[in-house]
Amino acid sequence: MTPFALNDYSASEPTKFSFLYTLDGIRYWYSFSATKGKVYTESLYHAPKGRKTLVFAREGQEFSFTEAKACRKLISQVVAENQLFFSVACTMNDVDCAKAMMWFREMIYFSRDYSDIPRQLLEYPNDANILRAISNYAKAADVGIEDMRLLSETSNDSETNLKAISIHQGKDKVGKPSVYTMELSDESDGTRKLMALAPAIESVLTKGGLLLVDGIEKELHPALVEFIVAKFQSRKTNPNGAQIVFTTHNSDLLDMELLRKDQLYFVDKNSEGVSELYRISDFSAHATESIRKGYLLGKYGATPNIEIEEL
Repeated sequence: MTPFALNDYSASEPTKFSFLYTLDGIRYWYSFSATKGKVYTESLYHAPKGRKTLVFAREGQEFSFTEAKACRKLISQVVAENQLFFSVACTMNDVDCAKAMMWFREMIYFSRDYSDIPRQLLEYPNDANILRAISNYAKAADVGIEDMRLLSETSNDSETNLKAISIHQGKDKVGKPSVYTMELSDESDGTRKLMALAPAIESVLTKGGLLLVDGIEKELHPALVEFIVAKFQSRKTNPNGAQIVFTTHNSDLLDMELLRKDQLYFVDKNSEGVSELYRISDFSAHATESIRKGYLLGKYGATPNIEIEEL
């Protein structure tokens, strides 16, 4: 838990997190506020029958319940002030809490580094499509990769390691087509970035859920960024309503042909250094107005305040 650093009082105040999500047709509301050493408030609600119902609520070490009171009271007695009731209840097999926790454990994906590709493949041992997905994304990027292979190596201490190898089509010295291999470390940064994202993209599109990507345009060609975002916008490639939340400085993505206004948010710092999040739909804009042009002209804020030297 890292508090806000640009004042002299936030370090001792709790930070609050709130989550609203739907899993298996049931809506959940979970929130907590805490510092590094103490949980101040915490609550979980669900609506299994359409009506919002309390699972548990907490103020310090005071707990309240409306269902399974005896069992949850016993759980609360072993929850320390720096522990989340939610987490402890799951370890003690509280059914409602365990169902709600599945979203955090199985439906949230994060962007990964290319060096994690072998590890990602190990995380999906029963999904034969993951390696194929990495290969297909590389082919779509037109980077010359024809296929991917996974090699198993045993170290001196008998530990098994996986190494991903890319397959390229080339020509020998007489001009005859031939196949050559490369290690991922020898591929370009953009190729590695796309291939590292591929397992998470494929998994979230297949199962549904949420993919979080920081700086999606980093090392990727703008056309590849649009390729990824378009997959989430299409019902054909995204039948389960998966979401992608990403940060970017690529103003080309403000093109309304790719994203809707209600999907665009800006982040700007106020005079106290606090980052504020706001929607572009909060502004009145004509349907035919160029959002990208308006943004670059400073209409919506969230642009750096710099002076450019005249040439």
